[in-house]
Amino acid sequence: MDGDVIKLDRDEQEEITTLFDPAKPTILIVEDEPGPRAAYKVILRPFYNLYLAESAEDAADLLLDHKIDLAILDLKLGGRHGMEFLKDMKRQHEDVEVIIITGYGTLQSAMDGIRFGAACHLLKPFDVMELINAINEALKRSKKGAAPQGQLE
Repeated sequence: MDGDVIKLDRDEQEEITTLFDPAKPTILIVEDEPGPRAAYKVILRPFYNLYLAESAEDAADLLLDHKIDLAILDLKLGGRHGMEFLKDMKRQHEDVEVIIITGYGTLQSAMDGIRFGAACHLLKPFDVMELINAINEALKRSKKGAAPQGQLE
């Protein structure tokens, strides 16, 4: 990994999430590398509220402190494997949709991710429209699942 890992304190995290729009879905990006984290921010900021975490531990804190609609999760995290974090996240925050994005994906990791509750599994480098479509489908699925049952239109 080139460069230093950026550690965000609470003030810096709040600065990143300025212009919070309650009408937009909120996404937690869990990525330990600064370059991809910055790219996600540039790509997704116009459409979503964002929180950024460089570790599973930081992400767990943000999940406790904020209403998160969807998480984008890298599998290769420093300190803890993303698949283990996915299992814990879905146990404690089952309403949060998860999209796995990794540069080290295999068919087995994709199947495991879906089995443990991820909405989908994308490989780096990814197509931006593919990511936006995956996010929108996962959010639509979560909204549909939250709809009251038995009501006729």
